[in-house]
Amino acid sequence: SGGTVEWTIQTGVADTYSLTFRYANQLARPLTAKLTIMGTDGKLLIKEEAVELLPSKPGKWNYLATSTGTMINAGSYRVKLTGIDAAGLSLSGLEVQ
Repeated sequence: SGGTVEWTIQTGVADTYSLTFRYANQLARPLTAKLTIMGTDGKLLIKEEAVELLPSKPGKWNYLATSTGTMINAGSYRVKLTGIDAAGLSLSGLEVQ
């Protein structure tokens, strides 16, 4: 609970990008986290978004699909996922398309 995972992503062209997080939640209840996308200068690009991480089937991964919500320019960005009530959450990665 309260931990943060941060990725640095690179975009090649101005576009709206989809973000897919691979995670495992072995608890019987949803967990909550906060998603933040910032420029490398720390400027917030989109409003912080609360996300719900649903329980996973035993031995399986779940996927959380979201997007940048708006067009972002080519460049480098920081994507942060901060646990609000996320004790027991395992993250495997982030895919950007």
